[in-house]
Parts: sequence; C-alpha cells; structure tokens
Amino acid sequence: MITIGIKTFCRPDTLKDSLSILFEGNEEKYPVIIADDSLDKYKEQNLKIINNFKEKFSADIKVIDMPFDSGLSRGRNEIVENCETQYIMIMDDSRTFSSELPVANMINFLEENEDYHLFFGVINSRPGKHRKYAGIFDKVSGDDVIRIKLADPKIIKHLVTGGELFENLEETNIGVNVFVARTECLKKVKWNNELKVGEHELFFYNFFKAGYKCVISEDCNFMQVQQGYPEGLKAYRNRCEIGGELDRRKRIILQW
Repeated sequence: MITIGIKTFCRPDTLKDSLSILFEGNEEKYPVIIADDSLDKYKEQNLKIINNFKEKFSADIKVIDMPFDSGLSRGRNEIVENCETQYIMIMDDSRTFSSELPVANMINFLEENEDYHLFFGVINSRPGKHRKYAGIFDKVSGDDVIRIKLADPKIIKHLVTGGELFENLEETNIGVNVFVARTECLKKVKWNNELKVGEHELFFYNFFKAGYKCVISEDCNFMQVQQGYPEGLKAYRNRCEIGGELDRRKRIILQW
C-alpha cells in the first residue's frame, strides 16, 4: 500500500546509512523510489550502493535520474508522479526509520479517518523546534499576512480518534519532511519547481489551502543519519538564505 520516496543530492554515505537502517532494521521491505540530481560521480556511487541493496535484499528500488541540481521540489514531484501505491512516505536522504516505526499504524489511521490526508512523524534527535516543526497557519492580527504559529498546546487540537493506535496525536498544518500521505493528494498539490530549496512552508500552505488535513504523533519517531556534503556542495543547500535565491524565495512566498 505504500512506497518510500527519497530525494538525494551528492551524499552517497548519507544515502547508504539511510537505506541500511531502512532495509536491515525492519522486517517489512517497502518499495523505494529515489530521485537523484547529484553530480555524475556521486550518481555512480549511489547506483553502486543501490545495486548492492537490490542484490542483498531483493529490494524494489527505482531510481529517477535527474539533471544536476534539479532541486528538492522537482525531485519530490517526480517521485510522486512515479508512485503507483495508494500511500507514499516522503523522506530526505538524511532520514530513516527507527527500529519500531509503526508505518502500518500510520496507514491504518488514515484508512480509518478519511478526513485526514497526511501523517507526520518527528525526529527526536534534532534540536529544538526542528524535531517537530508542528503548527498552524493563521493570519497576523490586523492584516492578511499568513504566518506559521509553531507548536503550542493551546493551538494544536488533540484528537479523540486514533487512541488505540497512538497515545499522542495532534492536528497540525505543517511538520518535518518525514510523513505518510495519500498519493492522490500529493498529485494534486505539488511543490513549486522554482524552489530548489526553501520549499517547505509554501508547499504545506498550499496543502492547507486545498482543504487537506494533517496530524502528527510523537509516537512516530524517525532517525537522522549523518548529513555531510562533499566540499563545495553544502552551499547548494544553504542558498535559500543568501543572495538571488533568497530574493526568489521571498517573491514566490509573497504569492501566499
């Protein structure tokens, strides 16, 4: 019922660690789609790693070969378009499963609660708000500017359904990039391909505007693996905060 979708960029060691825990630490071997816009030399390393997993675990892994630096948004959109299962789990290449991640329960909750369309996990190893990044979209008092109000027990509503599957379950409009969603919803609400990075808030605001509802559970704890980029490539990830890319991001976000 579910496919794992992973966007990767120029860090084979990180992808290897993520796939290792995904396949070695869990009995359920899910199909995986990987969108790769790395430099050619890193694509070659990634393919060797992926082929080893295919051979060792008879893993069902499909690779989407993309032009260099196509970006997070385009990569995730390609993954979703190639997904044929009812549900999809979106993860970065630096994320992976914990040993007891209840993916089946996440799906079961969505099956039993048709009013909800996306289920976030958390990453307890990350610091501060970044472990959860949950909150709601709301207008700032006195104007029409949309802002995110991050996790606040006075704002986020605790659900009464799903108690048999999860002890902790909350409504939210946004979370970290580790989630299970109905594939059909992600095919209707897409990431903005102009945003190679810094795409997160705008996507989930559009998801919210489309009328889709999200939940998050502390019981669904994912893991963060090493995140190191080769020398000179980290700037690609950080550019949403500098220069022209920041200006582009501001222009697009103003469309909210």
